[in-house]
Amino acid sequence: MLGSRSVILTFFVALVSACAPMEEQPTEERAKEEIEPTAITLNNHELTLARGSSETLTYSFSPEESVELPVSWHSSDTSIVKVADGIVYGINKGQAEVFVESGKLSDGCVVTVVVNPSEIILNTNSLALYLGATTTIEATVLPLDVNDTTVVWTSSDSQVVSVDESGVIRALSDGKAMITATCGEVSSSCSVTACSPLSLEARENGIITINNPLRRTYSYSINGAQHTSRDSTLIEIKVVSGDVVALFGSANSPATDAVKHTSIQCSSPCYIFGNVMSLYHPDSLIGAEEIYEPFAFYGLFKNNSNIYNHPEKDLVLSAIVMKSYCYAWMFYGCTGLTSAPELPATSLADHCYSEMFERCTALEKAPELPAVDLAERCYSYMFSYCSALKSPPVIHAVNLEKNCCFSMFQWCTSLSSAPVLKATKMKHACYECMFYACTSLTSAPELPATVLAQSCYNSMFYACTSLKDAPALPATSLAPGCYADMFAECTGLTTAPALPATTLAESCYAAMFRYCINLTTAPVLPAKELKPSCYYNMFRSCERLNYIKALFTTNPSFDTTGFWVEGVSSSGTFVMNKAASWDVRGVNGIPVGWDVNTATE
Repeated sequence: MLGSRSVILTFFVALVSACAPMEEQPTEERAKEEIEPTAITLNNHELTLARGSSETLTYSFSPEESVELPVSWHSSDTSIVKVADGIVYGINKGQAEVFVESGKLSDGCVVTVVVNPSEIILNTNSLALYLGATTTIEATVLPLDVNDTTVVWTSSDSQVVSVDESGVIRALSDGKAMITATCGEVSSSCSVTACSPLSLEARENGIITINNPLRRTYSYSINGAQHTSRDSTLIEIKVVSGDVVALFGSANSPATDAVKHTSIQCSSPCYIFGNVMSLYHPDSLIGAEEIYEPFAFYGLFKNNSNIYNHPEKDLVLSAIVMKSYCYAWMFYGCTGLTSAPELPATSLADHCYSEMFERCTALEKAPELPAVDLAERCYSYMFSYCSALKSPPVIHAVNLEKNCCFSMFQWCTSLSSAPVLKATKMKHACYECMFYACTSLTSAPELPATVLAQSCYNSMFYACTSLKDAPALPATSLAPGCYADMFAECTGLTTAPALPATTLAESCYAAMFRYCINLTTAPVLPAKELKPSCYYNMFRSCERLNYIKALFTTNPSFDTTGFWVEGVSSSGTFVMNKAASWDVRGVNGIPVGWDVNTATE
């Protein structure tokens, strides 16, 4: 019995033990919590920040298995550095220390705030210098409190323009280079053009003569030697083949008088190159973008048939602001020139390019003309009689002026195409005789103008014998003489443009198609009322013309339609207004021998 009780007691103790909660055992985490850190350490103890930038500091406790404790951050000088949750902000130039603390533990980082350059400003963005000239480009580094203001200077082509550590540049050879100033990560550049002064290189022995009626002071240098200055009325420079003569004036030295003007002649062939502004700005090309006096270079090389384009060096006319007559007649009759210099001017003046290249019979290449706003007679006769010119210049003009393009390409007998003409509002005689006798011109430019002016298209294509098709003429409001002689003697013209105007003006169509011998059909003439000389000579000597529809109701007469059909075909059809009561036969009315029909419109 006792043995049974022992077994039961043992079972009960075992059961109680199994049901009792087990005592919690220590783990690694529990062990770690029990270890207090002995140090706190930042990942950086020295830090450099740019003003306005930020960087994050991190910390760690040691030993590695110690518990993480709360930390706080602070800066020794919040005017220089601020810190929040370990993010350090550079406020102002200077130095401060950032601390992280946890209880009695702390660590610090010395933070230096620097000011880096954000911009470099140069005192100029472009320069032009004569060969051998020097000048200094000044650089301002911003902000002004930048730590390191050291500027490094470089040239994109040190063979053309050199630059030293102080920004002093020197023009060495003809060409362009970019001079760049660099400070830190920022840079700025200046475009520098190095060019020769106006120079003549003798191809044979001879004499270069400066006609100087106003006795201005000119100087010259032969092959880079010392300058010789003279102010006599006739300056003669003896040269041998290969000599290069550089020419300089004094301030405002070119002519200011159309009669007494400086001119340069060569007795033997010479290459011409360099910048003509050396006659105007002898020391440097600073300010050479503007011509200040009228007649500045008027007739400078007029009839100098011994100047030729240099095979490698350009003739440069750098001014962009013109004055009256400044380049007028400048190269008139220079029969040796084959290409014209670039003309960058965008601000023109009356007569500024008038007759500039007239009778340059070897000229094959014309420069682009960038000006949008023209001036009175600015391009008149500019390329007249340039018989070798085949392609026209690009013309950007939108706003015209009186006679601005008068006879611009007159007698350019090799010109086969015309420039685009953008203007929509005409001025007095703006395109008069523009392509007069351009016998190779096969197509005319579009003429979008709807607002006409007196004589605006007068003789524009006179004697363009290769022209077969005429441009559309959309204007419905006419002006006196607006289309007079416009296509006269265009012997290749086979189709006339529509003429929609219903109200005429004095001489508006006078001689418009005279001697167009291949024209067979006249454009419809819808106007009801005639004006003085409106149709005078309009179809005279159009020997193949055999159809006219004219709806005017007023009586034709010599004063309105004088000789308008003289010399047309001996037979044809004339359609007149059914409401018209006139019956005039002959050269002033209905051609003799023609059939007559009527129409209401």
